[in-house]
Amino acid sequence: MRYNKNIILEILQSNFEDEIETFIDCYVMDLEAYELLRLFEHTADYAELGSINEMHVLDFRVEREEDEEIIDGIFFVQASIEGYAYWEYEHIYLGSEDAEFEFHFSFLARRNQYYSFGMY
Repeated sequence: MRYNKNIILEILQSNFEDEIETFIDCYVMDLEAYELLRLFEHTADYAELGSINEMHVLDFRVEREEDEEIIDGIFFVQASIEGYAYWEYEHIYLGSEDAEFEFHFSFLARRNQYYSFGMY
């Protein structure tokens, strides 16, 4: 099969949407205090993923091995991040900010079947 960035994006969104969202959600929850400070301009104790607003494939490559293809690349995500402070046993909502991330991805393809997805 011949691929381009739009086809790869469609494959990612239609086959691996849940895995992508879970990965980004965990990534956002693991952001350090200094990263949150840059986003919210206030001290935030933690953040949660609000929504994924945009995704674009920036680059990809395809390696063919017998009847299987190994597809990997980089994609861009623009997401809404909700910040919170924890003070006197209360979670205080600090607001929502847009953040941009780049992630690497890989998956295998065989006869229009897509599997073994990974992100890092």
